[in-house]
Amino acid sequence: MDRSNVIYLISKNAVQQPDYTWKDEEIRTEVFCDVRSITQTEWFEAGRNGIEHPSYIFIINRNEYSGQQIVEYEGQRYGVFRTYAAKNENLELHCEAKGGLHV
Repeated sequence: MDRSNVIYLISKNAVQQPDYTWKDEEIRTEVFCDVRSITQTEWFEAGRNGIEHPSYIFIINRNEYSGQQIVEYEGQRYGVFRTYAAKNENLELHCEAKGGLHV
């Protein structure tokens, strides 16, 4: 398995500012991964379940994932719609392109 690609796992935390307002703070974690395309079968199944743009499967080490719902790959953001615990401590992140994640 080739883990030469880099993704960023992104989570958001609400942080209170000195003026007592709240602001979302992004926490980015760099992770090496293997990148695969969504299969045709999964693409059609995702469409039936309301997932509009299934795009990639990112395979990472299971211990590097903490429930982040946003993945950044080559400057594009993707939402995680499914995870799968695979063999040898691998975790598959099945992701879709979403316009609302570009904020």
